[in-house]
Amino acid sequence: SQVENDYNFGNFKKSSIRGIVFHDFNANGNIEQSDSGLTNWKIRLYGKRIDSTISSSNGVYSFMNLSPGSYSVSEEHQLNWFSSSPAAELYTFVIQSGTDTANNNFGNYLNGTVSGLKFFDMNGNGIRDNNEPGLENWVIRLQGDINDSAVTNRSEEHTSELQSPYVISY
Repeated sequence: SQVENDYNFGNFKKSSIRGIVFHDFNANGNIEQSDSGLTNWKIRLYGKRIDSTISSSNGVYSFMNLSPGSYSVSEEHQLNWFSSSPAAELYTFVIQSGTDTANNNFGNYLNGTVSGLKFFDMNGNGIRDNNEPGLENWVIRLQGDINDSAVTNRSEEHTSELQSPYVISY
């Protein structure tokens, strides 16, 4: 007697996750032409495979040859940098056979500062000359997401840290 068996052969294609780590100059979370890639940032992969990689000279990172399954990708935070995207600071995927997942970008920005000295511009040239004194008791206002103000004195500059666009007035 002859036994017949059905044999099934399943195949799958390896997958990838890719993106760019970028300096988000205006902190809006979108990669734009004026933004640039960030080099040597560690990106971590969690899930069916645990791994990490370092972003290239143009900010590109990738995880190749991934088997189907669940994964998360996050970046290692750098001192003095803030994340603008993604909002949850990580991406989560369910990878299927042959899925190539791109544009999983990480936006980062540095806080800016504004500083200055209110002075009496005696000759009206817009430049502080050595003989032009600082002015005291002027209120300088910084208006934006966080409002700040300072009262000037004759010799010290006032500095404020910025996280988004501001208007300076007096």
